[in-house]
Amino acid sequence: MPTHSDATHDPLLTGWTIGLLRVDGARSGLSRALANAGADVAALPTLRLHAAPDAVAVREQLASLVDASWVFVSPAAVRYAWRAWPQLAPAGDSVVFAIGPGTAGALARRGVAALHPAERHDSEGLLAMPAMDSLRGKVALVKAPGGRALLAESLRARGLEVHEVAAYRRDLARWDRRHLARLDAVLGAVPRAMLVASSAESLGAFAGLARHALREVTRLPLIVSSARLAAHAGSLGFADVHVAAGATTSPLLAGVVGLASACVSPERVK
Repeated sequence: MPTHSDATHDPLLTGWTIGLLRVDGARSGLSRALANAGADVAALPTLRLHAAPDAVAVREQLASLVDASWVFVSPAAVRYAWRAWPQLAPAGDSVVFAIGPGTAGALARRGVAALHPAERHDSEGLLAMPAMDSLRGKVALVKAPGGRALLAESLRARGLEVHEVAAYRRDLARWDRRHLARLDAVLGAVPRAMLVASSAESLGAFAGLARHALREVTRLPLIVSSARLAAHAGSLGFADVHVAAGATTSPLLAGVVGLASACVSPERVK
């Protein structure tokens, strides 16, 4: 069931129930921030992460790319790359990129300095970085299978030799009665309920997991982290989509508070 913080509550979020779509088991600063602001937070896991099945192959691929430029697409990419090869250390003159500050922080904890976009923490933000224009030769793109296709394709279109390193894999989360109860709590809180998503893969997985209630789910207001994700949400049938200024805690929280302060009427979710 949703959790409730004992902290002093912001009246804008007190009484609101927020369905937070996230990778199963992931730590969430956003969840804590929403609870501290007075919201009831229903954590709805969408994907489970696992190490790549062939750790030896991943280690050998990483070892062959130490002199490449590096792009890590998530904190999980960092975690599983180092799990496969704890001695991983990009060459001293290698340029290392992170999709956002969370990923850059995971690299910093392993002694690796990384560049990341100042504002948009997604593929488009990464590709727009001026430092990306100076890349030449090989690029190691550390990710999960099937993810970040736009990033890989765009780098190849720039003439770079992109090596996709699938350091981990994602599977659909398994829901039990607890998770169904959390979803029921969100739906039961309409019109003071909304969803938050920052990943296309997570949102697509959620639509599959909630297919028994998809008609009701897609009527909920949805906060997303980018215009591209908003378009994806529309293709899944979500009709009330709001784009936050970014994918980290502060802009997503601001998006939730902004929508709550607008006092969403029942007519918008009927």
